[in-house]
Amino acid sequence: MQIDWGRVARVLIALAITGVCALVGFMVGALHLTFAAAVVERPAPHRVAPRAGATPLSFAMVYDTVHGLHPEHGPAWHEAVARRARRTIGAARADGPASVELLDAYDDLAVALDRLGRPDEGLTALAEKQTRLAATWPEPPPARPTLTEPDPPRRAWYRTYANRGTLRIHRALPALMRGEEGARETVEAGLADIRRSIALNPAAHFGRERWQAWLVAGLLRARETPPIGHDLIGLRDDSGPLEPIGGHPGMLRTDAELEALDDAQRAAIRRRVPHYLPDERWAQAVGHPGDPIPFDEPALAIVGMWLYGGGANPHFALLLGRLMERVDQPVIAWSAYARAAELAARFGPLRARFEPEVERALARLAQAIGQTEDELHAAYEAERARGRSFRAAQAAFEAGLADPLAPDALAPFFAEHPPIRTAPGKADRAFISTSGGSGTLVLAWVLWFAAVGAWLAGSRLRARAAAG
Repeated sequence: MQIDWGRVARVLIALAITGVCALVGFMVGALHLTFAAAVVERPAPHRVAPRAGATPLSFAMVYDTVHGLHPEHGPAWHEAVARRARRTIGAARADGPASVELLDAYDDLAVALDRLGRPDEGLTALAEKQTRLAATWPEPPPARPTLTEPDPPRRAWYRTYANRGTLRIHRALPALMRGEEGARETVEAGLADIRRSIALNPAAHFGRERWQAWLVAGLLRARETPPIGHDLIGLRDDSGPLEPIGGHPGMLRTDAELEALDDAQRAAIRRRVPHYLPDERWAQAVGHPGDPIPFDEPALAIVGMWLYGGGANPHFALLLGRLMERVDQPVIAWSAYARAAELAARFGPLRARFEPEVERALARLAQAIGQTEDELHAAYEAERARGRSFRAAQAAFEAGLADPLAPDALAPFFAEHPPIRTAPGKADRAFISTSGGSGTLVLAWVLWFAAVGAWLAGSRLRARAAAG
């Protein structure tokens, strides 16, 4: 068979013309994207709270907690709270029904005494409160989660169990870590109180008490048989960087739009929060449902318990370090591990297990950050000193006031001492290119120019055929 080389040449020329036009289309599409694309800034998914009005986590918040960069009332303030509460209790009729004001005074007294390092006295106050409460309102049945404020009886019973459980745990947990006899029973009783408070008011503090219960349950288990392969929040030792479980960047909203989101929209955005799947053994041991956990839930709960509960402890610092390392925040993670090392003696019998991990993490993260451990430690100590200085100044100012609880009593102090809290920065923002779906746009340009090239090539071939 004789090959028509002229026809072959014409086909190749047509393909070449089409290919050149397609290449031009690719170049035009790429240039279009280069000049048309823009980067927009949005709150990162973890800055979207599950429900309107809830406090979302920020990396700045974790940084400040680890370094102690936050205001904190001193002993004089808590003593003033205790005096006010005692006045309210003393003025109430011993044989009359308990008012909401009276019941709240008992809670205020118990919490103030706990902050002053006297949890036993606080528990005595709560026992008296429960006697008065039971004579006024019977304990209500468990409730479903709701955003509405609980009625006075439910709120009073919820606060009784939540505060009593917390004080019992604060009182006995250090002794448990030291291995003292009877401490475990007190911690278990506190855990039972916390679980009872959750049943009465599941949405309180937007679920913080759930994490308090899971952490304490995990710690009880760790004390008896150290968990293998997971930590106190169910994060597996072999888990790598945490990733979202779904969603796309285009669903993120501006700061101004966040408050208008309904719960379903918030849930959709929060699918982009990095999640981890908890270890099954941990979930079974502590009563967790085993669903994927967004990292900001345990982080926010730990921060809340650190700031408003028992204060810093090495377990909280270690957990924050593990979480921050897995969401690509190496500087915060290094500082959290450094705080765990600072508090290592309080690991108790678990120190031999956790201290080597902390030392390895500090070395590993220093290498990843590109600084020496000495350089990082100097910066960490400078921040810690700044926090200690601020809180000492606040405590001294409060001690000099006739009434620390008077309206605006602390205003002069804060006017002279600028806030030390860190504002959320770039790590708490998402930067999104508006060229999302850019491949489709480039393909459209390529196909359009290829079609033009094919038409030109076809026209040329038809013209030659007509002439030939």
